Amino acid sequence: MNNQLNKKNIFVIIIFVIFATLLSFMIFKYYNSQKNNSVIIDNNQNKDNDIEVSNNKSEGEVENELPTKGQRLEDSDNFTLATEGNEPEKCDDIKNDGTKNQCYKRIATLNNDIDYCNKLPNSDQVTCKFGIFKSQAKKEKNVDLCLELKEDYLIKKCINDVLDQNYCDNDECYNEFLENIDKYDSDGDGIIDDKEKYIYKTDENNKDTDNDGLNDYEEIFEYKTNPKLPDTDEDGYSDGVEVKSGYDPLN
Repeated sequence: MNNQLNKKNIFVIIIFVIFATLLSFMIFKYYNSQKNNSVIIDNNQNKDNDIEVSNNKSEGEVENELPTKGQRLEDSDNFTLATEGNEPEKCDDIKNDGTKNQCYKRIATLNNDIDYCNKLPNSDQVTCKFGIFKSQAKKEKNVDLCLELKEDYLIKKCINDVLDQNYCDNDECYNEFLENIDKYDSDGDGIIDDKEKYIYKTDENNKDTDNDGLNDYEEIFEYKTNPKLPDTDEDGYSDGVEVKSGYDPLN
């Protein structure tokens, strides 16, 4: 009888210990999870606060970079005084870089003043100077002014733009040019002297610069051969011979 009671008591104690252990484990786990959640919430709140502060700072910085209404009006007044009031020094008082560069470019063009082109960023100086020299070349009918551009591709473009107008800006002038074409085309090859001299680098006094049997006009505009090289494809036969024999002078 006593043995049975002892066994029963031992069993109850074991059950109690197991239950107490499980309960303690569950309480510990619950406490840790609550603690972790609290840390995460605090971190998120801090992060949100940081983002809000950062956003506020960015907005403030952008606002500081944007010109005020008063500044925009002042820039506009200085631009007008510079470009329309003949006060080019007012360009220097403009605060906005883009507006200031536009002002310099306008003054440079209006007055044909290279010095104002030099105040522009390097990338804009080229187009500014190109416009000035081309304008002067057209006005004075002198393509030599294009040579001041230094860069070969700009020189060719300037000369082309000037010569394509045939020194004329109206129909009457153009008709007169056609009637007197001989005095502009010394060798009579169909290309005016200035283009031969400055663009194609051919002899303006010899219609067939390389003496291959094709005149310079035919080589440049019809067969696309080199007017300064008698055998463009270097196959041993001159361009003129190949054309007359029905062969391709380029291959």
